[in-house]
Amino acid sequence: MTDCSNPDFRLGNMATDLLEYTLDLCNKDSTKTPRFPERMYSSYVTRIVDLALDIVQEVFETNAIRDDSSSRKKRRELIIGKCGAMAKLVFISRKKGWISDKQNTAWMKKINAIYFVVLRWQ
Repeated sequence: MTDCSNPDFRLGNMATDLLEYTLDLCNKDSTKTPRFPERMYSSYVTRIVDLALDIVQEVFETNAIRDDSSSRKKRRELIIGKCGAMAKLVFISRKKGWISDKQNTAWMKKINAIYFVVLRWQ
């Protein structure tokens, strides 16, 4: 098992933090008013969560590839694309008023941090 406290594992930790934050914001808590419109949970919100899950999976699977630079490059591009798609969905969520400015800023910081670390990835 990988030691997640290892500084070399920073990107994996960042992806996990993004997923946790996404799950917190997209949670459909039955005791509170839902953040997103009810009709959006089976499509829009599910897609946001799926993108966060995909980013985590791609980061971990790419980290496992050591000797195939073309595979790493393809997976790197997948992560960058998924970060871009997720950022757009978060932006729309803010524009629609489903999340606050503060939530948008925190979410975007997490997405952008992964995006820029992956851009520098070899």
